[in-house]
Amino acid sequence: MSHKRILPLVMQPTNTNDWICTASCVSMVFQTESFQGLDLPIDQHEIARPMLCTNPTFPQERYCGNIEALRTLKSFGIDVSFVAVSNPVAALQICQKNGIEAILSLRYSSKTAAHAVLISYMDDRYAYVNDPLDYANSANPEKTNQNKRILKTNLRTFMASLKHDKNIIMSNTLYLIAPPQKCEMKIFPCPGCGANIHLFKALYNLTSGVLCENCGWVTVNHHQ
Repeated sequence: MSHKRILPLVMQPTNTNDWICTASCVSMVFQTESFQGLDLPIDQHEIARPMLCTNPTFPQERYCGNIEALRTLKSFGIDVSFVAVSNPVAALQICQKNGIEAILSLRYSSKTAAHAVLISYMDDRYAYVNDPLDYANSANPEKTNQNKRILKTNLRTFMASLKHDKNIIMSNTLYLIAPPQKCEMKIFPCPGCGANIHLFKALYNLTSGVLCENCGWVTVNHHQ
């Protein structure tokens, strides 16, 4: 998938206190050719509903929680992981080669919340993303938000780091999504609760952490 792709663009609503960029990106994924015929929802509001959590800092606002989003995506019967990777560019190259869709968690500055965008493709210099948030209130978001360019050298800077606990930070976080049985998966028990954790085998060596839907972040032991 190193060739140029034009993926469906879904713009998240801004006249609301619900920040649903993750659901907007999932809607785009479910409208791609690979997911046709799977009877999946494409309305971003329907997708977002079971994912929403109250923002503890601003209780009047809601957002798509990572554990809630992971549970929702798993309920659709697709292959999905929310992971932290050691090398985001190498991970995205593997995704493109294996037909895995990737939703990146970006943080454009230290003062902004993490924001989800969908990777479309990469070339030698840039990663191209569909960004569901219209920062400039553009009259034509297809020009400004579809296949927006990000320098590959800047991905490490922009990709969000999420706290695992007070001492551990999970960097370069992204959702990996594929149609069922398209990709080989590696399954291992969560050391905290024993639930099966699914990882994409092609990305296993680059995966430093994975989200368990019960326990939160789990560090990946590559010797197991």
